[in-house]
This record gives sequence, C-alpha cells and structure tokens, in this order.
Amino acid sequence: MWMLEAIISGLSQPFELLFNPSSRIYWLYSLSSILIALIFLYVTNGRNIRLAVKPLISSNLWLTRSSALDGFWLFTNSVIRAVFIIPYAFSYASGAVFVHQWLLGVFGTAPQMDLPTPIVVGVFTLVFFIVGDFSRFLLHWLMHKIPVLWQCHKVHHSAEQLTPITLYRMHPVEMALYYFRSLTVFSGVVGVFLYLFAGKLSGFTVLGVNVFVFLFNVLGANLRHSPVALSYGRFERWFISPVQHQIHHSTDPRHFDKNFGSVLAVWDRMANSWFSGVGVKKLSVGLDTQTSSNTNVSVAPSMRDASRKING
Repeated sequence: MWMLEAIISGLSQPFELLFNPSSRIYWLYSLSSILIALIFLYVTNGRNIRLAVKPLISSNLWLTRSSALDGFWLFTNSVIRAVFIIPYAFSYASGAVFVHQWLLGVFGTAPQMDLPTPIVVGVFTLVFFIVGDFSRFLLHWLMHKIPVLWQCHKVHHSAEQLTPITLYRMHPVEMALYYFRSLTVFSGVVGVFLYLFAGKLSGFTVLGVNVFVFLFNVLGANLRHSPVALSYGRFERWFISPVQHQIHHSTDPRHFDKNFGSVLAVWDRMANSWFSGVGVKKLSVGLDTQTSSNTNVSVAPSMRDASRKING
C-alpha cells in the first residue's frame, strides 16, 4: 500500500514544483524568465514583438521528441525518488542533527562566540550558498571526467532542444547523486552552524529560499535551458549566464567541457573551463552516441551537429 502511495506522490510531484519556491520552475521564476526573455528578444530583434515571441512558443521547441523525453524523465525520476530514495534516506533535518551531535561527541561543547545575530545569519547564508554552488560544480565536473558517470550524464546532454524542463532530464543515478549532494551540503553546513551558534541559526531567505538562490532563480535561471542566448557581458567572469550554459551543451568542439558552474563562474576560471558567451548567437546542441566509445577521462565524448538549433 505504501508503494502505491509513493508512486502517486511521485507522479504528483512535477505539478507541485510549479508551486514550490525551492523549485527552478516555480511559477514566479518561470514568469520572470518569460518577461526577461521577451525584453531581451524584443530589443535584439529590432523591437519586433512577433519575432520576440516566436522563439518562445515555437512547435519546433515544445512539440518534439526531445521535449517529450524531458517530461518522461521528469515524471520517471520523481517516482524513483519517492519510492526508492526518500523512504530510505536521512531527512535533511536528521542529517543536520546527526552532524551536530557528532561534533559534540568529538569536540565537546563549542567555544562561546558572542557574535551579533545579523552577522551569524549573514555568514550562514553566504556559506550555505557558496558550499552549495561549489558542490554542484564539482559533481557536474566529475560527471564529465569519470567515464562511468559520463555514461549517465550524457542522458542530459542528449537533449536536441533546450527547455526549462531539460533541467530534469537526467539518468536516475545522476538524480540520486544530486539528491545526496544536496542532503550532504545541508547536513554539513547546518550541522556545523548549529554546533557553533546554537540558538542563533537562521538565514536570510525569500519565500523560505536562500536569498542568493532566490535571486538566481528570479533573474532568469530558467533561460539556461532555453533558446534565449542571453549574455551577462563583462559580468560573465563572475556569474554563469544562460548562454554560457548553452555553450556547455554545444556540439562545437571548442565548447566541450566548458562552463560547468551553476551560479558562480569562479570555479570554472580556477579549473580553466570558463568560456565567454559574449557574442554567441547560434548554437547546435545534441549528442552523437556513435562517438560514445571515447573514454578519455579528460574530455567528454564528442558531440555532433544536431539538427536542432538554438537561435539567439
């Protein structure tokens, strides 16, 4: 009986994402991304509203086999997570309590640090964001560098059109790894701050979401998987723009293994994998499975020119 309930819960989860502020496709983030896209396309297409709207509603974007597969993986992974992961994994709160108790057992009572609550809140908010962003970069980098993980990650790179739902197009193994990444980051950071600043722990949030993550999402994060080649110009040295992530999906050999980051570009600059999106207007995305025999751990298997285009 519990499995049937878990399956039903998993099938309903994709619809609940629209009303969950911690979800990338939350209605507010989706709406803000549409508005940003319309403004950008309107300006770059000679202030022609028809040309601005067309790329966002094209049947060549939404009514394709690639987009249907995005939806398939979204629902499939939601069920897998509900049936096989969540019932057997630590809850986020339990993980944080475990780390807190472990630190108490190993180091004893934490030294008293009488810092003002706003400073503690600010430091916690920033540390949680930085650790989370670096962990996403590192796992993404590993998914490309380790052959067995690439075999899973190439499911995501097989998309021949990019839509916001492409975010959820991933192999169940990758989905599980990202789930446990999130659980580990939350447990570790919250557990440490509970140990050091018991009674003062909270973060700056908007709608219950870390303020930095909220800003990232509301300022067009959904355009990363989209036909909108939006660049941040000189700020791309610090923040990964939508077009920089589209470059990551590109079939152009110059773009292989570039721009692994989610929000901050500093990790890619440190790893020599940063690639500017300034001036990029058109990209081809997709995956050639015929070249997947390439097992070079330093370079992901080659990708080909897919027939689908991203038009800036």
